Order: sequence, then structure tokens, then C-alpha cells
Amino acid sequence: MNFFNQLEWSHWKQLTLEDKQLLFRQILMYYVSPLVKVSDVTLVDYELAGIKCTTFECKLDNEEFVFIPGNKEAILGWDLGIQGLPIQEVVYEQELAEESEIFLQFKEIYGFEILDDFNDYVNDFTTPLRKVAVAPMLVQKYALPVGTSFVGSYHTVTANFEGNEIAAAPFLSEIKHQLSPKLSLEESLTWEFPRSLKKDNAYYLEMSSNEDTYSVYKHSADTHQELLKEIHAKGFDLLTEDQWEYAVGGGTRRIFRWGNELLSDQSPWAKSVREKKEGPNMFGLIIDTSKTRFELTRDPSVLKLDIIEDSGCPIIDCLPLSSYYQSGIMIQGESPLAPEEFLYRKTISIEMTQ
Repeated sequence: MNFFNQLEWSHWKQLTLEDKQLLFRQILMYYVSPLVKVSDVTLVDYELAGIKCTTFECKLDNEEFVFIPGNKEAILGWDLGIQGLPIQEVVYEQELAEESEIFLQFKEIYGFEILDDFNDYVNDFTTPLRKVAVAPMLVQKYALPVGTSFVGSYHTVTANFEGNEIAAAPFLSEIKHQLSPKLSLEESLTWEFPRSLKKDNAYYLEMSSNEDTYSVYKHSADTHQELLKEIHAKGFDLLTEDQWEYAVGGGTRRIFRWGNELLSDQSPWAKSVREKKEGPNMFGLIIDTSKTRFELTRDPSVLKLDIIEDSGCPIIDCLPLSSYYQSGIMIQGESPLAPEEFLYRKTISIEMTQ
């Protein structure tokens, strides 16, 4: 069996640990640019919705990546509407939903009176069913705000920075001033830490979920084309739509990576679903679930995820988190992309060079 066949998921999961280690060393040797620092290689096991994968994580230039085995016959896309979803959760609470402008816009188009209306909505906002070949790949574990590279963490309680101090040196004092301002007593009663902080072509900060730390990034105001040029210089690329759907959902015949459960508060499985939604998928990737940003693909006309407010209708609120969701929205023109609105995830495809 040749090198590439062994990296197919059906073969990969049958290999011994020693064989997997040998193959992964070859991947790092032949497919990662010598300009990129490799560190912290770790064997990991992930499982989601009954799908298990034993694979490797590593850091490339101090950013976490995971190896995803390939699949020559991956089934992607969706054409089953709400089939498999709990019907009692699909039906919306009329009083709550009909106060939502988003819901009313969709209701005007689809009606939402009978189940077939919901089928039409789901099928219109998911990609076509198809069989594709997806090569093995190294994929960034966390998507980053566009135009940024992670340099460290800033702790608001201690005002300490941890990370690449050389990279942060040009703007660290300014950050400390912004986050520890001199305030009058009256001002201090109303002042709050900002959710994010940005200076174009210098830095971008984003508050963590626990509100005690900020992720600190270097920032450059990039267009989609400029971003591609920058990451190509070090041997990376952005995921195609096929690669993204496979990496996020594993090619499963479920509309969401965690299964067919919605995030309705009426569901007895709500807590379990939320934990699966926020945690790593079957390959170890973390997917943004805030519905406040798009994730870029290689094609500027294809954006994954969505920016949408909750409507009170579970299927509208959950569908943007589907592995196969398509918003129909595309990047307009070649203006710099805002890190508050767009994420990007780097990849290296493990394919035979021409």
C-alpha cells in the first residue's frame, strides 16, 4: 500500500501506532515548509456522535494544527430537509418568533405553515448532495480573526502579557494603557473592558469567554487576495468548500456535526448538545458557534457560518451551524476584511505534486 492510500481514513484507522507515527513524520518532513517551526507533536483521540479518530496534533509556528485523514468517497451536502430532526423542536413558538424581523422575512418567503415549508428552507440553505474526493490534510485547530496572527494572552487582573514578547513589543504599552485607563471615580463606575480592541496594521485583541484574558494578535488589514498571498508564502492555503464541510462534519449523514438535535430549550438533550457544539469535533477542530462571523474559504464567493441574530425559531437559529450550511453571501469587492466579521483557517493538503 502506498503512502497516500495509508492516509485514507478507512486505512488510517487500521494502522498500528508505529505506522501512524512514521507516516506523520513523513508528512511533517515533506509537506511543511522549512520556514515553519514544528513543535509539540502529540497523539490524540477524538470522538463525536459515535465517530472516533486517533490522529496527531502539532504546533506550526506556535499555532495548533491537527491531521485529518482523507476520504476518496466523501458524501457531502444535504437534500433531506428536516428529515431526522425532532419535529417538536422544529415548530417555533409563535409569539416569540413573530417579534423577530429575521423570522418574518423568512416566513414571507417560505410560509412556515406545514413541514414541507421547513424542508424547502433547509434544502435552500444547504449545499447540494455530492460525492467528492478529499485529500488528507493538516488543518488549523482554531480559526483566527482575518488578518491576524496569535502572539499571546493579556491578563486583565494582573496586567501581565504571556507569549511572544518580541512580536508584542511595538504595541504592548499602548494595550496596557487602553485596558488600564486612569479614570475618575465617576468614570470607574461605568467603565467596562471592551469585547475587542483594534488598531489597524498593528494589533487586534479579543476578550476570552471567561472575561479575565484577551487573546492578542498582530494585525494587518488584508483583503481576501492579500491573505491568500501571505499564507501561500509559508506553504499554507485556505480550505475549499469541500474540505471545510468534510473537516467540520466528517462526511456524516447528519445535518449537524453532533447529530440531528437542535438547540431548542425544549429539548431534553439541550445541555448535552450545547457541550458537543462547543467542544472539538471528531477530528479535534473547534468551530465558532457565536453566529457573529463568517469563516473564509479559498473561494471569496463562498463563506461558511453566518452573522445572524436569534429569531426564536429553532431551525433558523441552528441551521448556520450545520456542516453543510450555505448563506449565499459573498465578499463584495477587494476591501480589507474586518477581523470582527471574518475568520480564516489555514491548511496544508497532503497530495501528490504534479
